[in-house]
Parts: sequence; C-alpha cells; structure tokens
Amino acid sequence: MKNCLIFGGNGFLGYETLLAITSLRNINVVVANRGRSWQWGKLRSLEERTQAKGPFKGMPQIFKLDRKEPLTRAGELMKYIHSVDSIDFVIDFSAYNKYAIEQVIETEELRRKIGHYIYISTDSVYEVCDVSAGKPLQECDSIRPSCPKRRHKLDKKDSYGRKKLECEEVLQTQRLNKGFAFTFLRLADVVGFHDSTNRWLEYQLWLKLGHALNIPVYLPESVTDKKISLVYNKDVASLIQNLITNEDLLSTAADEAFNIAFSENFSVKTVLNEIESCLGIHDVSIRFSDKAPQMFPSVENGPVDTSKVKSLLGWQPSTFKQSCQGIVTDYEESMRMGETQEELWEAAEELLSDVHDSYDAVTLERMEELLRKWIL
Repeated sequence: MKNCLIFGGNGFLGYETLLAITSLRNINVVVANRGRSWQWGKLRSLEERTQAKGPFKGMPQIFKLDRKEPLTRAGELMKYIHSVDSIDFVIDFSAYNKYAIEQVIETEELRRKIGHYIYISTDSVYEVCDVSAGKPLQECDSIRPSCPKRRHKLDKKDSYGRKKLECEEVLQTQRLNKGFAFTFLRLADVVGFHDSTNRWLEYQLWLKLGHALNIPVYLPESVTDKKISLVYNKDVASLIQNLITNEDLLSTAADEAFNIAFSENFSVKTVLNEIESCLGIHDVSIRFSDKAPQMFPSVENGPVDTSKVKSLLGWQPSTFKQSCQGIVTDYEESMRMGETQEELWEAAEELLSDVHDSYDAVTLERMEELLRKWIL
C-alpha cells in the first residue's frame, strides 16, 4: 500500500483528482486543506460515493490547515506523518506562494519521507518570462529576464505567475540539495464542472439569455483572433492517476515540467460557439465591445505547446467538443435539480455585474428575472 498526501483536493480540479485516486485500491489517500471550503456539495458527494458499493475504499482522512501556521503546528497531520514509513506521492493543488512549499521542506519528518512531489503549476509562469511572440510556448521558455528592471516590470504585471514560478524554483533548489523528485504540471486555463472562477458558467448563462431575450453577447475585441489554450479538469485528474500508478511513467516525469492543455488551440469566439451548439441554440449574435468582460484567457502569452507531454507521458486529452458537451450537460443538470442554488446564483450575480455597462436597465432587469427563474 502506497501513501498519497493531497494538498487541496476540494477545488474543482483537485476534487476530480481526489475522486480518481480514492478509487485506487493500492493507494491510501489523505487530504490536507489549506483553507478553502467544500463548495458545490462536494464533501457530501464524496461521502456518498465512498459509502456506496463500488471501487471506492472509504472516506479519506481530511486535515484542516492554517496557511499562516507552520505545518509542525498541524497536530493531527503531524501524527499521520509520524505514523507512516513513507509518503510516496504529494500532489499539491493549493500552494500559491513559496511559503507553502518552504513549509513542507522545513518540516523535516515530512521532507525525508516524500518520494515524489507533483506540483500543480500554471501557464501563468510564462507571463513573468521573456518569451518569443508568434509561436506556442514550450517548457524551456520559463526563463526570467536577466535585466532587473525588466524582471521587476513583469513581476508586477502578474503576481500570480511570479508566485507560482517561485514555488517551482524552491522545489528545484531542494532537489539540487539531494531532495525529493518533483514534476510540474503547467496547466492552461482549466475548464470543467464546479469551476470556482465561474467563467464558463457565466458564458453558458449569458448565451442562454442571449437566445431567450434576443440580445447580443459581447467579447473584447482584443481576443477576436487570439488563439488560447484550455484544459479539461477530468483530463488532468486522469493524467495524475496515470502518473502515480505507473512507476515507469513517473520516473520519466521526474524533475520535469509539462504544459498541459487540449490538443486544439482556438479563439474565445470558438469556445462560445461550441457552448451554444451544446445548448442546442444557434441564433445568438456575438459582437465585440471594449466594455465586455474578458473571462478567457487569463494570460496574455500563449497558446502552449503540448508536444513534450504527448511524447514523454502519452498525453491524450479529450477533444474540446467532447469536454464541452460534458460541462454544459453537468451545469444544466445542476440547474434542473436545484441542489447547488447558492453557487449557481453566485455565478449569475457575477454575470449581471460583469455585463452591467453593456445593456440598458430594462434589459438587465429582464436578465435577472430569467436567471432567478432558472436557478432559484
């Protein structure tokens, strides 16, 4: 029996991975949450799945952490670490700054027991690097500028990318000091059911409103022809499951970074057209406006090149069309069942706020009425 420690696991990405790994008979899973709640009824769903007949072994242990406190003060987690001979895998979804990684490294008993650290990174790391325009980004492009002024300028421009790259750098440094192996999964903008950013759901609701009220949906002109990369959360979960169940694959991935995205690159307009198609509507006018919110992409650089992960790890993601149909169906079913009204309405309120300057008061009122009818 191998041991797997997941930092996170309650976000829409980590949760899919948790479900995948919990079904594995030869891996014992524990979860350490660094502060986020279990939205969308995920904890209840996990309990139901692990209690039902099927492949699930049972409810994993869940430890609550305080991001501001050293791990050594997390008494229950430290008891668990002390009780096992090894922690074969760490999967870290929730380290957003280097302090979180340094906590792991500075906790000696944990550090010396770790076999392999899978760090969930982001294509935002390229935002703080000097990259060549006009070609998809490769993993070797994550080089910070040598000029201090240029470096400072890029760091200020994207603090999220800077902090995630710092996390990678801390893990690389400890490895050079004879530490544990690592793998960086640099994810493009992630899409899927339960997305806490609400980006996809906002677009889905907006397109439904466009159809029902015969109003246009707006995109920023800056993304008209821009090619972007996305990735499906279930594909990421499958990749991680493959890594921890295949020793040869994990060995190949050791001390490497990989871009993770769909094989296809497309424009935001293409994304909206596909959502529209999955909803069974084809009459929404998509126009361009400087007032329109930009939900995708979250980065300026890109798209990313996924040839490395395909070559070395056999990455075979779903098609975007397949994934889109699954996501749209899940959200429509959620609205029909009425089980996650709070989360759905949060997205609806964000949409109304985001498009406030794009429509007149009467139209906004009609939009809110319909959203209430669909969700509440």
